[in-house]
Amino acid sequence: MRTKVLVCVVLFSLLCGLAEARGRRSYLQSSVAPDTSSVADDPAPLYPAEKEMLVQINVIRERYGLVPFILDSAIHALARRHCIWMTRARSMTHGGGYAENIAMGQPNVESVLSSWMNSSGHRANILNPRHTKIGIAGYTTPEGTAFWCQRFAR
Repeated sequence: MRTKVLVCVVLFSLLCGLAEARGRRSYLQSSVAPDTSSVADDPAPLYPAEKEMLVQINVIRERYGLVPFILDSAIHALARRHCIWMTRARSMTHGGGYAENIAMGQPNVESVLSSWMNSSGHRANILNPRHTKIGIAGYTTPEGTAFWCQRFAR
């Protein structure tokens, strides 16, 4: 019983701290400032890791004879929001309504793409010929744990 109470107190404290941090300024930051150059003629500014992921995932798709993904600004915004939520909550949880790949702990684009390509379900999302649009995000906690999200659409 004491353990449950202690867990509840700790969780409550964390949530209060998150709410307080949210009121001041988001403590979430991607590793580097966004790249404002356009990728695939999309107006959304990309962080370097997002741009690298888009390039690398399209290299993979082309290797399998598939058309490259187009970065969709609306899906990209949704992927970022979900990834920010996972990072704040420190919880790897799927969102709804989209085909999605999520990951936690891989420190860079190369390692997260390797993990996804070695997982049948994640690989199926990346190589699905019906998926033509993508949104990408990656954020880290202040402690350095990386969270990743890809969302796919037709």
